[in-house]
Amino acid sequence: MKVGKKIILFLFLAGLIAASVFLLLRPKKKEVKTFSALFAVTGPEDYKDTRLKDRIAEITGAKADVEKLAAQTAEEKIRSLIASGEYPDFIDGSSATDLLINAGALVPLEDYLDDFPRLKSYLTDKEWESLRKDDGHIYFIPQYGVVNGHDTSTMPSGEAFWIQKRVLEWAGYPQVKTLDQYFDLIEKYRDAVPETNGGATIGFEILCDDWRYFCLENPPMFLAGYPNNGCATVDPDTGKTGVYDTLPEAKQYYKKLNDIYAKGLIDPETFTLSYDQYIQRLSSGRVLGMVDQYWEIIDAMSSLHGKGMDECMYVPLAITAN
Repeated sequence: MKVGKKIILFLFLAGLIAASVFLLLRPKKKEVKTFSALFAVTGPEDYKDTRLKDRIAEITGAKADVEKLAAQTAEEKIRSLIASGEYPDFIDGSSATDLLINAGALVPLEDYLDDFPRLKSYLTDKEWESLRKDDGHIYFIPQYGVVNGHDTSTMPSGEAFWIQKRVLEWAGYPQVKTLDQYFDLIEKYRDAVPETNGGATIGFEILCDDWRYFCLENPPMFLAGYPNNGCATVDPDTGKTGVYDTLPEAKQYYKKLNDIYAKGLIDPETFTLSYDQYIQRLSSGRVLGMVDQYWEIIDAMSSLHGKGMDECMYVPLAITAN
């Protein structure tokens, strides 16, 4: 056999051996276990498979098929599960969580936390204790509210009084700090620019669709200077709680809404719009302001940017009652 052919044969055999060793030594693909989950809120169904979910499943060996509410309310859905006695592996009962606890449907977590130190370190011992129900058990883990390290995001991810960029530019970028200043600016701009993209300019929109009615209910809490502690005000020093619907700032806010509604600044359909219709309104560029969480309006912001309507995108303002 000639030398050249020997070299080629040697390289071929070496490559074949290397490939065989690689196949033998490479880690076996981890078996993925699929869990069922229910989030008792309305919204689009999660994609069952995406590249990100597949990668997470590959690393963790687990994934979840998530169900959300369709036509039922959270209470109706949870009551139907309780009646059947059949539950998903994971469940967020939303406003009907107490029904699950009273039915004995949830597994207490406190006996398992020591087995998962990284999960346990998510909250302090004091915070874990605050989650105990009257029967002494911990049934759920807050989904958000803990920030590790320094938050470097450039856009607030929470709730705010939002206003279009074009309104601020038109007014010379004024300092808008109070409720009256905010609505006065919107009224003046709406009067000066009554039409936008062939439709009437809308001064203020309020999302009230199903559980998203917090856009109507929450503002008095922020106007009084409280952070978002759910459905209550909490004094950080004393732990004393209160109902923000009875604050003086609540009366001031709803009186103001009544006044501007009479002036035609609020969309007359605002209390009956579905979430999709609300996002369509914002995406049209016609709505000057609203109160909402950033994650709720991000689709509208993306739509406006995609249309080249950056001047109609929204920025948050730190508004207080006085």
